[in-house]
Amino acid sequence: MAAQLPALRREVADLEAAIAAQGLTLDAASESLAGARLQERVTGIVTRHGAEVQSARAQPAGREEGLHRIDVRVQIQADSEELADILAEMEAARPLLVVRSLNVRALREADGRRGFAYRGRADVTLDVRAYWRSSAAGGLE
Repeated sequence: MAAQLPALRREVADLEAAIAAQGLTLDAASESLAGARLQERVTGIVTRHGAEVQSARAQPAGREEGLHRIDVRVQIQADSEELADILAEMEAARPLLVVRSLNVRALREADGRRGFAYRGRADVTLDVRAYWRSSAAGGLE
């Protein structure tokens, strides 16, 4: 068993290098930094496409199948075109961004003739997840 330890360490180092090279995970020294980077990444995508960020909050982090996961909930106002562009960019993003849930509620305002009219924008809540690896601990644990 002890004789296998150097080979196992090399294999772990090779896997860590492969993960880093693919850019699939956030690289951060701590959970709080990973959460801040995810929040900055998501709000940047939203504002780049013309939508308005109403709020953004980190959600409880955890582990999933050996990976660190970090979640953020973002509430925005966007029209359908902006929302489509936001989702398309998130789908193609590196590090990976996973939209865990999406809630859309049309905004309406009083219109004297018809009662209520759609304003063309919606309140949208996105729960977005990313995976991160600890740069402080030397990668995977």
